[in-house]
Amino acid sequence: MIRKAKYSDIDCLSIIIYHAWRESLLDLVNLNVISKLSVDWFREKLEFDLTNHSCIVFVYEKNNEILGYVTGKDSIENMDAEIYGLYVSPKGQSSGIGSQLFYKIKCKFASINKSKMHVRTLLGAPNNQFYKKQKPVKTENIELNILDVKHRGIEYSYQL
Repeated sequence: MIRKAKYSDIDCLSIIIYHAWRESLLDLVNLNVISKLSVDWFREKLEFDLTNHSCIVFVYEKNNEILGYVTGKDSIENMDAEIYGLYVSPKGQSSGIGSQLFYKIKCKFASINKSKMHVRTLLGAPNNQFYKKQKPVKTENIELNILDVKHRGIEYSYQL
């Protein structure tokens, strides 16, 4: 079941994100950055997003266990929206959870009259294949700034 995230989900979500970064992105990110990305760092970021309602956050829960989450934000300045993070726990991988979360937030952005949705991620990350399967209308190599360190990235754009 997909539902809106609650404050009480923060601990579980921060652990899912932390492990995803450690297991999938270690080789793509500067070691100084990796050393700063702790469970507490992710917890603080999620706490800010949820308490300030600055992001839309959905979780996928099955049998009272959170197996994934997606977060994004709509732009006030234009008709675009962006997914900031989509993570699925190892237990939920390859079961369609990521696609369901992607579709849920895509529909949410369309319902608030956004016309495009963007995802920025590290170039060469395992998630690149997932985002390609979602049929972007445009892909572009970009520079990502993660904790003031520049990394090679890619942006996927989707029509809503």
